[in-house]
Amino acid sequence: MEIDHFSHEHHLILEEEEHKHVINGDGDIQRFRCCNGCLDPIPSSFDGGYYRCVSNKCEFFLHKLCAELPPEINHPLHPEHKLTLFAEMSCLCDGCNCSWRNFTYHCQECDFDLDIICATLAERKIDHKSHMHPLIRLRHPGLFNCKACDIKHEGIFYQCLICLSFLIHESCLLLPTTIEHSDHEEDHPLILAYSLPSQYCTFQNFCDICTKPVEPIPWVYYCSICVFFAHVNCAASKIEPFMSIFLPRRASKVTIEEVEDSDSSDVIHFPVVDQSVTLISYILKGTNIVTEDETANQVLNHFSHEHPLIPEVQDCDCSESSSKRKLCLMNDTRVDETICNACVKPIFATPFYRCAEQCNFFLHKCCAELPTKIDQHPSHPEHLLILLPKSPTFFNLFECGGCHLYCNGFSYTCSRCTFYLDVQCGSLPNTIKHEGHHPNHVLSLRSKICNGCDACSRTSYRPMLAYGCDSCDFLLESRCALLLSQKVRHRYDEHPFILTYYPVKYHSDEYYCDLCEKPLNPKIWFYHCGYCDRSIHFGCLRPFYRWANIKYGRTLEIESHQHPLALAPVIHPDTKLNNSFRAITNYSRCDNCSKFLYNSIYVRNAYLFGFRCVECDFTLCYECAESCNYEHGDELK
Repeated sequence: MEIDHFSHEHHLILEEEEHKHVINGDGDIQRFRCCNGCLDPIPSSFDGGYYRCVSNKCEFFLHKLCAELPPEINHPLHPEHKLTLFAEMSCLCDGCNCSWRNFTYHCQECDFDLDIICATLAERKIDHKSHMHPLIRLRHPGLFNCKACDIKHEGIFYQCLICLSFLIHESCLLLPTTIEHSDHEEDHPLILAYSLPSQYCTFQNFCDICTKPVEPIPWVYYCSICVFFAHVNCAASKIEPFMSIFLPRRASKVTIEEVEDSDSSDVIHFPVVDQSVTLISYILKGTNIVTEDETANQVLNHFSHEHPLIPEVQDCDCSESSSKRKLCLMNDTRVDETICNACVKPIFATPFYRCAEQCNFFLHKCCAELPTKIDQHPSHPEHLLILLPKSPTFFNLFECGGCHLYCNGFSYTCSRCTFYLDVQCGSLPNTIKHEGHHPNHVLSLRSKICNGCDACSRTSYRPMLAYGCDSCDFLLESRCALLLSQKVRHRYDEHPFILTYYPVKYHSDEYYCDLCEKPLNPKIWFYHCGYCDRSIHFGCLRPFYRWANIKYGRTLEIESHQHPLALAPVIHPDTKLNNSFRAITNYSRCDNCSKFLYNSIYVRNAYLFGFRCVECDFTLCYECAESCNYEHGDELK
């Protein structure tokens, strides 16, 4: 369809097709064409099409509404005379008191002017999917908050006359419903949502471009296939946030040429393959502190134990092949495992040492060769730390100053400051590389308050050991960096679960943990089986439980009870354990002071320990057991 218009010398042809808006490689959005009548972008939300000049040499466009304006109108703001349409006219609009140039309705007798926006407000009402009522186009001279981007703007807004606080800035109203962005190099576009979809509101989400939080109410661009989110301003911005290139999910897409540090060839790489790997052995071999030698077959007299230790070099009953062994999970805690008395971790492979007198005493070979002193450790650089087989505390229980977990294994101790460090934290390497971060970035060990671990999103309120990147803001708690293995197994699945750092592509449904059956945030590291489409919170694994670094089996005898009392974990009532494991629930009361056991020693999350009779249900909290022991001098076994 062609028309002749008084404002242009050539014919105009009607175009009704939509334009695709693309963010190019430089992050620049395709420029909007502007209407030569009202200066608004084309295409428009209130117009079904636009006219363009038939000559490709002319950049002349008109909205269909602007092209079809009547040459004269009667307007209620100036009822005395008719207003005549002029194509190019500079004026001060008597409707909005703003300066204007281009199509204007003018009264020559009264010198009265209306820009075509004010003159056609009634025709410019629109219905928009983001709101239930029609929106009217208004010019606001001050700063007003846009409901779409949650940023203050001035200029032209679309406002609801019923919900007066609902204002959408014109630039946001014209955002395309789908967009492609260089940060999302996939074969599917980002889709505009007028609020965060409800299925993603369970967790706090972050913009994958600027890394700042994505709130539920403002508009957002997202991809349901990749679980990718972007603020509307970030998705349409020319600015490329420099730090965003270091996000783990974008590690394979970094285009900046980076040279790997020449000194990083000997840096230890994580995660370990599976849970059969002894962490301390892996670290010490990686730093060349221990090596294989012939002493592994000799009887060892170790300062930590009164009896000789004999080596075990044959495969033992407690050890299965790493390809078949099922990882002990939160609901699969065992007491029949062979536990190392130093690091309090299961012994999966030979060689290791056991007591010649059949005591319940075992040592990994690497733990038997631990250095007896540590100087200038990041968590306590002031003083020398000495290795002690038993901490001078009740029942040898201490809180590790590195990870803040309780432990009754060997400790590196500063007696002057009453500072304790478990041997696992004491053996941490100074630098590592991790598969979950940029391959050329080295992570350095430091002791600091974590404002958000990139693996688990936890925030610490006390300094703790963590690995940070000097090139960006990437931070991992030491236990997330080192204790999470690359794959784990579970008795209910024949395939291994793989440590996953970002959402699984084309995941068909919401994520749920197969162990606790609670929602799972795919933006936080988790374990996933691609064959069975099953996922597990890594927080449901036993290494992160509050009592994971405690070896059980020792008993306490007190005068007020006839049976021995065994150290036992305090657990949530829903936690399922092996029947031989006499745990204590959070809601149990101490039979001496009647207090709930989770108050016995205050630690966040309240997963601690107490004492329970090996033959009946008699229970003591930690303080009462300690008091009974000191008052009566009862024997520890």
